[in-house]
Amino acid sequence: MGGTECSLNKTSYGRARSLFTTLELNYYGQLYAKFCGNSNKIDWEVFQSMFDSMWGSNYVRKLFEYFCSAQDKEASKFTSLDLDTFIFGLAYVLKGDADEKLNLFFKLCETDDARDSNELAFVEVKLVVNKLVDQYMNVIRQSPSYQYWTFEKNSNDDALFLSDYFSNNLETYLTKSGHIDGDNFVPRQLIQKWLIRDGSIILEMISCAVNFALEKALPGGPFIFPLIPTPTNNAACVSILNLPSVVILSNNITVSGSANSNAGSWKLLYDSKKHGESFTNMLKSIMDEGPLLVVVQEKETNYTFGGFCSTNMNLNPNFVGDDRCFVFSISPYVRVFPATGFNGNYAYLNAYQATMPNGLGFGGRLQMDEIKIHFFSLWLDQDFGRGKSQAYGSTYSSPQLSAKENFDVEKVEIWAVGRKPDTQKRRDSKSILDSNPEMKAILAMTGKGPVSEGLRDFDETADIPEDRKFMNA
Repeated sequence: MGGTECSLNKTSYGRARSLFTTLELNYYGQLYAKFCGNSNKIDWEVFQSMFDSMWGSNYVRKLFEYFCSAQDKEASKFTSLDLDTFIFGLAYVLKGDADEKLNLFFKLCETDDARDSNELAFVEVKLVVNKLVDQYMNVIRQSPSYQYWTFEKNSNDDALFLSDYFSNNLETYLTKSGHIDGDNFVPRQLIQKWLIRDGSIILEMISCAVNFALEKALPGGPFIFPLIPTPTNNAACVSILNLPSVVILSNNITVSGSANSNAGSWKLLYDSKKHGESFTNMLKSIMDEGPLLVVVQEKETNYTFGGFCSTNMNLNPNFVGDDRCFVFSISPYVRVFPATGFNGNYAYLNAYQATMPNGLGFGGRLQMDEIKIHFFSLWLDQDFGRGKSQAYGSTYSSPQLSAKENFDVEKVEIWAVGRKPDTQKRRDSKSILDSNPEMKAILAMTGKGPVSEGLRDFDETADIPEDRKFMNA
């Protein structure tokens, strides 16, 4: 369906069927037989009963017309679906590429008052997004992964929270493009660009909603719950994240290209309430763990925000990361601020240096002569409990994320969200300890230093002493 493969509208029914497994085809055949009965067809009334758990009759009618258009572009000529056309329509919706799912999204957004076929009513676009989000959140709450999360705040407004995120994101995009006129009609092309750039998950929500409706109509099908990260190593942790923020952040991490982000698990490395409010404790928990998601809650205000570093973090006098890094706000509003590309000051981690700023930060600039920091989107000081956020630094161009520029920390969570660095490569390469005595001393202070120099020389296949000490810490 994507890449070099033909689009569905150029394939035969046999080709459409080949996109499904035998198990899937058997299930859809049983579903078809259950609902069409002796008539051997699915008309509008039957189709509506299959999808009565979705959206409302107006949108189900548009979905029916979309299925009919798989048989012929002049869908109005058809009043029922045979099995082949039903399978063909499912192939468009469930197995289709981005273009085919975009066509269905546009179909759902169509209104009679549109001035021409190349425009969509902005109000209707937002309404469709809200319907999709509401259904998606309902499905996620029933997923196995969701059962492993314990959030500090559980809200019945989670769907509204996520809808507001997409609506505000779209409004910002359209405003910057200058294409919202007095009648609030916008070009399809702009909506398409936004969906591909920032709202690709919305297209997946369509497939999820259709598949889940079929599962409710005939349980026991090949339905797979949408993947959100499964938290690990989080016993007794009540996270300052919430469900919408997990969906948003995992989607942005995936878009950013970080491996195994939302399709696998997030490992809780550090919780300041559980592991101790100490920069040293934080360091020994997070170093050499791969890409990190840092979440901070400000004391008294409960503003919640953070940053994502796409690469491994170790004590370093230089900035690390790449253009996949971003900073974000969760509360009081939700926004993600990607790297601007203006500079490479993505993420910084250093400690116990007399001539360098010591702390963890995202964005900003270091002033070595006075050991100061400037324009950091987020800075957590080595003096644990103190933080700073400044507006519109050049790395992320984010507003001030905290209520106060210099703030007190209520809680810090740090999650590993990607692959851990290859330990075999670390064994094979020259250790930083061999070339940097200062770093050796720092690692020893954090509890990550070698237990014995002799152990490293004696058995190259043994567990790394530093790792053993960390596991026993």
